[in-house]
Amino acid sequence: MTHLWEHFHLLKNGMGDMGSYSQIYTRFLFSNLVKEFFTHQHQDRKKLETAVQKVYEMQSVQEVISLVETLIQNMEERLAASKDGARNEVAQAKSYIYEHYSEDISVEKLSELVYLSPGYFSYIFKKETGDTVSRFIRNYRMEQAKKLLSDTSMKIVQICKETGFSNVSYFCKNFREYCGCSPEQYRKGGMTDAQTETVLS
Repeated sequence: MTHLWEHFHLLKNGMGDMGSYSQIYTRFLFSNLVKEFFTHQHQDRKKLETAVQKVYEMQSVQEVISLVETLIQNMEERLAASKDGARNEVAQAKSYIYEHYSEDISVEKLSELVYLSPGYFSYIFKKETGDTVSRFIRNYRMEQAKKLLSDTSMKIVQICKETGFSNVSYFCKNFREYCGCSPEQYRKGGMTDAQTETVLS
């Protein structure tokens, strides 16, 4: 967005030095900026042609400037809304994970929840959190498992089910990868959180 505004202001501020240029050439310069704008937005060619035609149909250069300025402002607003929407959709998905981590959760389930395609949802989720969906779920489940091991006397098989794992061996494998020790060792205090961070770093 920044480079579009810079380009726009360079053209707008340069109008005073362009008195010798024809209005046709001025429209040509701004139509190129419109093309850059539509390329940035990945808009279809028909919309681009319509916008360029409007530039050449304007009665004055000032009208052309106003049109291009409005186009860029609208784009800026759409981008801001898109970012806010992405944050909201990721927040919704995270809330669902926090409440249903003991259940089977898939990318398809979460993307359906926020009305996005699985591919796009996975993209914005990783961009927002820094983790893939599956890794984020795994990490949250492991944190819950650590709490249950520390604060309860539940058996490993019960904790396995409580944290969304159907297979004890797979649960133990994930726990060891995440914490650097087995669930039994963690419960006995075989590794502190500080040591765990060292193993994971």
